[in-house]
Amino acid sequence: MNSTKDTLLKFKNCRFLRDDRIIDDDIWVRDGKIVNPEKVFYDEKCYADKEIDCKGALISPGFIELQINGAFGIDFSRHLDDVEGGLLKVAKGLLAHGITAFCPTVVTSPTEVYLRVLPHLKRRNGGPHGATVLGVHIEGPFINVEKKGAHPPKYIKSLDKGFETVLDVYGSLDNVCILTLAPELKNALPVIHELTSRGVTVSLGHSVANLREGEAAVAHGANFITHLFNAMLPKILSHGRLVQLFQFHHRDPGLVGLLASKQIPRIIYYGIITDGIHTHPAAIRIAHRTHPQGKWSFTIVELSKVSLTLTDYTMALYVWLYAGLVMVTDAISAMGLEEGTHTIGQMQVEVRGDRAVVAGTETLCGSITTMDKCLRVFKNATGCSLVTALNTATLHPARTIGIQASKGTLNYGADADFVFLDDDLNVWSTWIAGKCVYYDSSFPRTTVKVVNEVHENSYSCIHKDSPDH
Repeated sequence: MNSTKDTLLKFKNCRFLRDDRIIDDDIWVRDGKIVNPEKVFYDEKCYADKEIDCKGALISPGFIELQINGAFGIDFSRHLDDVEGGLLKVAKGLLAHGITAFCPTVVTSPTEVYLRVLPHLKRRNGGPHGATVLGVHIEGPFINVEKKGAHPPKYIKSLDKGFETVLDVYGSLDNVCILTLAPELKNALPVIHELTSRGVTVSLGHSVANLREGEAAVAHGANFITHLFNAMLPKILSHGRLVQLFQFHHRDPGLVGLLASKQIPRIIYYGIITDGIHTHPAAIRIAHRTHPQGKWSFTIVELSKVSLTLTDYTMALYVWLYAGLVMVTDAISAMGLEEGTHTIGQMQVEVRGDRAVVAGTETLCGSITTMDKCLRVFKNATGCSLVTALNTATLHPARTIGIQASKGTLNYGADADFVFLDDDLNVWSTWIAGKCVYYDSSFPRTTVKVVNEVHENSYSCIHKDSPDH
């Protein structure tokens, strides 16, 4: 019989995503990890202590959110009085939308805000208290003022002193997971190299970089693009007059061109807001069809073409994996608020369905669509398979930041973080480390059968109508 610590759980009557397939089988969990039942049976001679009847649910790895500015009235860049309390509120609220891990995002701000906020946005494991905090995504201030978007221009900075400037602005990078910058800035390439050598994922965004500059950034370690299509390369049209800003042009596709470049030595992932509001369904289809499914190929990279001087060789052979789309919400603090008018910072914001607009206008002021809704919009817009859709919210973000061994999959040895869904991708319940942390009572509730009479554990969930939710 197993010890209390090593309670063996069997999730039965389910379908789940593993190795790019939906499998009809059981999931076995012990000590918060997914285990191989064959080793349990034949090597350890063990049987399940508890059996969880999943009532036919589709089980996906827990969703991973790499870009969220806030939610439920909390703005990570402005909620300064109780940073940790705000983080906890968002982390707990995200459980209802299938998110088991996320990167709180801090946008362009005064230096004193970074120094005050970043030490309190600490990495921590998830549980009933909320989703896992993977580290901060800092979006700015090292961006191009021409593509500032909603970022305040007075706080945008250059990289005059290279990596020294980075440390001056942020202080410690201990809690930083992702950093978005514009690769065309002076000193950006050595900064990218230094950041990635320290384990920080570098994303390219808010940029007027051309394709060659983007390729050089990827060669130096960048592997992500922040909100594809948004805040990218402008073009001058019609006899030199600036008549319209395009994010893509056939003679120089800018950062978008990285999706099809053969001059980069690694995969490039790209975030996209799939709410159907900030990104048109046709643009979503373009992003999807560029890399509809993962595949392996080989390419010869001419290092001189990407301005890489890390080696004396002029040619190199690389394995190139296509599989890059990452779903993000880029949500603002109005996400999760009721319809009506709310004060956010110094702005009056009106929530109307899936839109947040400046009160009294039709001007959008940010995304408020949840991850599970974005997933449904993406699948409907592209007509893709369940596997492809789910990978954009699970495996791809995990690979982007290098945690695919433990999160984003249901492979043996991975964390038992998963979400129960119906066939329309509505969230039924959310689980972290093999324990239920949220359930929606409008769906059939899982039942627990004690097979071996040990370990009485209620596996109680956070009900969607609970006062704690």
